[in-house]
Amino acid sequence: MVYTTEKEAKESLYLNGEEKFGPLSSKAYALFAPFALRNMYKYAIDDIAKAKAKNILEVGAGPGYLSIELARRMPSSKIYCIDPSEGMKKVGQNNIAKSGLKNVEYLLGSSRHVPINSKFDVIFSTLSFHHWKKKSESITYLLKFLAKKGELLVYEYNKDGLGMILGLLVGNHSLSEEEIRRLGVEKKFKIWIKKRGRIISFEIIRKSTPKSFK
Repeated sequence: MVYTTEKEAKESLYLNGEEKFGPLSSKAYALFAPFALRNMYKYAIDDIAKAKAKNILEVGAGPGYLSIELARRMPSSKIYCIDPSEGMKKVGQNNIAKSGLKNVEYLLGSSRHVPINSKFDVIFSTLSFHHWKKKSESITYLLKFLAKKGELLVYEYNKDGLGMILGLLVGNHSLSEEEIRRLGVEKKFKIWIKKRGRIISFEIIRKSTPKSFK
């Protein structure tokens, strides 16, 4: 999909019912995330780094912390961040500028609009997938941007492993294995699911063994 103006792009990036982050909520999330989500971030970064990818896309990048850390670890890789929130984009671009890194870039985009004409070795999303209104449609769209041996990685909190109290707090900001199985993309692609404590992740690839799951 191509947008003729930035205003048109902004208005089309969200579907009705999807959670939106404005300027204030984006800044608040940026303050909260490094502490509250550090275990999730570390798990995702360590997992993604195994793939040794050269061209990486993060969807729903929020403040950009994961991509910035990946850019530090993988200086020969190019990493793109996209998010539908103008507030998050500004926070992320500011964080990138402070880092001094040149191999990471932040753009306005979403799981249904990738504003980059490229194929990626890894496309990943962390704690964003549960926000997507049309999950299967978004996955089908994103898979078009995968390189031949590319991997789509998604990291969320495991709905079945949170317990009663944390489950009430997290609510719909989580994902179950059953919900992953219902995505309906297994005819053409292979899904690998991993669970580790409160974290659930899945990887979609063309039918072969994924690098990060070896």
